Amino acid sequence: METRAPLSADVSLPDIEAALAERRISISRLCDRADVAFSTWHRWRTQARVPQRSTWRRVVDAHAALLAEHDAAAAAGKAA
Repeated sequence: METRAPLSADVSLPDIEAALAERRISISRLCDRADVAFSTWHRWRTQARVPQRSTWRRVVDAHAALLAEHDAAAAAGKAA
């Protein structure tokens, strides 16, 4: 197993999965948005690999953007 500095404590892989599942957003969509292969996500999930900080930052940014887009669309739908 690779050893790198721990990931940012602001969001964890399980936190991301839970937030996406709650909104019915797929991990594949997140991976596409972050330009990360789904197989890479799977390796992180099974703890076979630890993400590089720059890659993890792309995932966290994509996660935040997807949640914001989803929540804005949901709010617009309720207002209409």
